[in-house]
Amino acid sequence: MSSKKKSFSFRTAFLPRSHPEGWRAAFILVFAAAASFVSSKMLSAAYAANPPAGVSDVCGFAAGVLGAAVWPLLAAAWGALFFWRDPGRVPDGRDPRAFASPADGRICAIEETDGGRLKISIYTPVCGIHILRAPCGCDLVSVARRSRRRCEAAFRSMDGMEFTVATRSKGALPGRVTVYSGTGDRLERGERCGIALCASRTDVMLPAGSEPLVLEGQTAVAGETAIARFPAGERHE
Repeated sequence: MSSKKKSFSFRTAFLPRSHPEGWRAAFILVFAAAASFVSSKMLSAAYAANPPAGVSDVCGFAAGVLGAAVWPLLAAAWGALFFWRDPGRVPDGRDPRAFASPADGRICAIEETDGGRLKISIYTPVCGIHILRAPCGCDLVSVARRSRRRCEAAFRSMDGMEFTVATRSKGALPGRVTVYSGTGDRLERGERCGIALCASRTDVMLPAGSEPLVLEGQTAVAGETAIARFPAGERHE
């Protein structure tokens, strides 16, 4: 029931694998840092050329401000890569009935609904990994977008059993939920299928008879941690 421990890697810690949006933001910030550095050097050269007093003061002040902005901009570029990080995952297919977590985060609720269905909720913090993944081999049946911050997707397993995954962005920070896949797409276990930015909660609704494999408070890894097992008699590749 415990998730796998990952070995520390300096490469992934200082240059994490990131979503394309993270690289786009990082490129813009690095470009801004380079422009600030070049501009500060040019203004420093102008300041050293002894221009008139008023111009000299402006050049010196601007050079200081732009020079001081370089490191914060570079730090922000790394922060963008970290925020949108997208580590590789290795799904465990040894148990064909296992249902993997669709999101990274903490199991915040496990309950049985009135109809006997199993509901498991995963909370992903702002600093967590925001990539959503397919919990098993399945087809995407439909996507219902309630708002920019809330989306619900219906899936059908290879054997025709249906389940839903509802994700909503939480907190005061502006967030959004985006589904990459389209209706009718076939997804493999652990395949990337969406992203939920900023803090979010993902609610999984499983068929009656499903067995939970996790406890509240446990950490789940998307695409890897088995959070439930489908009812016996069904095959889920």
